[in-house]
Amino acid sequence: MDFFQYLKVLTILLFFPAFAHAQIESGKVDGGKLDKPKKTKRVIQEKTVIDNPNTILYFGGGLGMTYRSLTENDGLFGKPLGERANETYSIVPSLSLGVRTNLRGNFFLDLGVSYAVSGEKYDFKMVDSSYQYTTTHSYFAIPIKVQYIYGNKLQLIAGVGLQPQIFAGFKNEITWTDTNGKSGSETVKENKDINFFSIAALANLGVNWQVKNNVALFLLPEIRYDLSNTYMKQAAYNRKGYFIGGQIGISIAVN
Repeated sequence: MDFFQYLKVLTILLFFPAFAHAQIESGKVDGGKLDKPKKTKRVIQEKTVIDNPNTILYFGGGLGMTYRSLTENDGLFGKPLGERANETYSIVPSLSLGVRTNLRGNFFLDLGVSYAVSGEKYDFKMVDSSYQYTTTHSYFAIPIKVQYIYGNKLQLIAGVGLQPQIFAGFKNEITWTDTNGKSGSETVKENKDINFFSIAALANLGVNWQVKNNVALFLLPEIRYDLSNTYMKQAAYNRKGYFIGGQIGISIAVN
């Protein structure tokens, strides 16, 4: 073998592997095609809301307008309303803490404890004198409601129920100014006419807004009306209070 033949064979041997590799990379082997692997796109979806939670804890507070229906007791101890007929509404606070447990679908049983207040106000003024008082009846209550919750991030909340309530305190804050320009004040914290136990009906309609993961903020207007007389049978009057107001608060879906 002369030098030129040797060089020719060596050149073929050197370039053959590169030529074969180029054929495989181009997807052709022995005239056929290799299937290219399909690229898969991984989608990661962040979970922001617990779907159909079984348990929701909540805490809220707010203000409302409270007033009463007042009628003369038909019994032996009854007397005319007099100046009490001129009482007006009062603004009072409200607090609640509770848990909502899923019953079925969008329906929840709402059990809680709350601080409920009922009351009225009186304001009498003349040119040279005045007489005012604000009366509040405080209760520890156990609201029991059936709530309907519909929606995802922005939810509708509607509910009705009953509220047993135990009398917790009475306060009558009185201020006056006499014709001589002298003023005074007095606070009365006892009233033997108050019934220890009463029951009220509840209705609410509001919204719940999911802000992060399982945390939500709610705005819940509510109406409350006493079904039973909040005064004793021996009192001069029959009294049933009512409340129109609302609460704002936070709720947490547990599971």
